[in-house]
Amino acid sequence: MIIRVNSLKEGYQEYSSPVDLVEVDIVEKEFSFPVSITLQIEKFKSQINVHGILHTKLDLICDRCLEHFEMKIDPEFDVIFKVSTHRRHNVEDEVRVISPFENELDIAQDIKDALILSIPMKKLCHENCRGICPGCGANLNYEECRCNFQRIDPRWEVLKALTTK
Repeated sequence: MIIRVNSLKEGYQEYSSPVDLVEVDIVEKEFSFPVSITLQIEKFKSQINVHGILHTKLDLICDRCLEHFEMKIDPEFDVIFKVSTHRRHNVEDEVRVISPFENELDIAQDIKDALILSIPMKKLCHENCRGICPGCGANLNYEECRCNFQRIDPRWEVLKALTTK
C-alpha cells in the first residue's frame, strides 16, 4: 500500500480504505473476510508519523474441538518516516529515513506484519473450550462422553483384583 507524500498536507489527517490482500502479499487462509484500514497521519517538515489500525475478522478452526469460528481483530502499527538529505541505514524498524525527493511511502510490509502477528498461536473458540474426547470423539462442548470404560486409579487395581477372587 502506497502513501503519496505530495498529496499529504501539513498536520494531522485521517484516511480509511479497504486493503487489497494481494497487494500486501497475504495468502493465509484465515483472512477470508474483507480488511479495511484507518490511517492517522501527521506530517511535519522533517517527519511523517503513520499510525495504522486494521479492521477484519479471522476465519479460524478451534485447536481443541475443531469447530469453525470467527474472531474480530483490530491490529495496529506505527511507522515514523524521517526526512533527511543524508542517507543513513534505518536504525529501527519503526523509524525509516527517506529522501526529501521521495514521493511514495510503502507500508505494505507493515500491514502484512500486523495482520500475520494478529493470528493467535492457540486458536480457541472460547476460553473454556472442552475439546474432543480422545476415546469416543464426542465434542465435549455439546455432548457428554460416550466412552463405556470406567477409569480406575492404577493404585487401586490390586484391591479390585481381591474383590473378584
